[in-house]
Amino acid sequence: MKRIPTQMLLAVLMLALAAGIAAAQPFAHAANTRADRVALRRENLAIKLINEATQHVRHRHPRCRPSFNLDARPTFTDARPSDALLSTLGVLRRPATDADRIDLRSLLYDPNFASNIYAQWIRVATAADGQQFVVFASQDRMRPKLPPRRCLALENAELGRLLTGQEGAVRRYALRLKRSLDRSEFPKGGFKPQEAIFLFSRAPNGGIGGGGGGIDVGFFRRHGMFMSSGTRDRSDVAGLLPDGVASVELTFARSVSRGPHRDPKVYPRTLRVTVPVQDNVVSFEIARPAEDAFPTRMKWLRADGSVLRVVRGPNG
Repeated sequence: MKRIPTQMLLAVLMLALAAGIAAAQPFAHAANTRADRVALRRENLAIKLINEATQHVRHRHPRCRPSFNLDARPTFTDARPSDALLSTLGVLRRPATDADRIDLRSLLYDPNFASNIYAQWIRVATAADGQQFVVFASQDRMRPKLPPRRCLALENAELGRLLTGQEGAVRRYALRLKRSLDRSEFPKGGFKPQEAIFLFSRAPNGGIGGGGGGIDVGFFRRHGMFMSSGTRDRSDVAGLLPDGVASVELTFARSVSRGPHRDPKVYPRTLRVTVPVQDNVVSFEIARPAEDAFPTRMKWLRADGSVLRVVRGPNG
């Protein structure tokens, strides 16, 4: 797997938090009624317009582009993770063994994707298919250097222009979401530390391979975390899931969106895969390229087969 920067958030989740682009709500609850589907279409349009406004400003005004200190390296701490984090991931709660030893130097080859990694709480998880992964967390994640606040005014002015002529529900949702994004991306007093969760493959040399992460505990409890890598025809998919999920039923749509400026990719059929969860991780192969190897819909199942949660993917 190719290693990716933390804030790209595993292409998986399509969260451009660090870039300040509106998240496409990668795993929102499924829309089961016509009213839900109408609301979801409005929300997706609002998100699209916010992204267009943000990208337009950053293209026209270079100082409005987020930047990162790529020379810094991750740091470590012997502190204990929060109870909220430990109560969510059983793989981190179990005592460390020799099998959990990794070469910490392998984490230092990347830019500073995390601050104060919990050095004593790094665990190697083994999926049901035998693939091994490294699960860990940190006290904080990589943070961008904030652009000038005037960039917000430019973005909001451009968004207002794009919203002209849109129906009222779209305008209201877009403006409400943009205000929320502005508060999260330009917090008063600066960013506060926030625990972040990471998943990497385990490399043959005892270090880490490809992966990423950076999501907080609350988001992880609702959506989990997935990553993929592969060739034109096949991909390896891996995921990290919270306690209580015994297996996952994943649906991969027949028609997959490739964004507003590309035709959708249409496959011969919809694919459905059910995989067991072991050590909080799943691993499997799918006959699709990496960009299309993310589920349209997921069912998290308990040990008795009952549904714990239904979540919707970015292409759903």
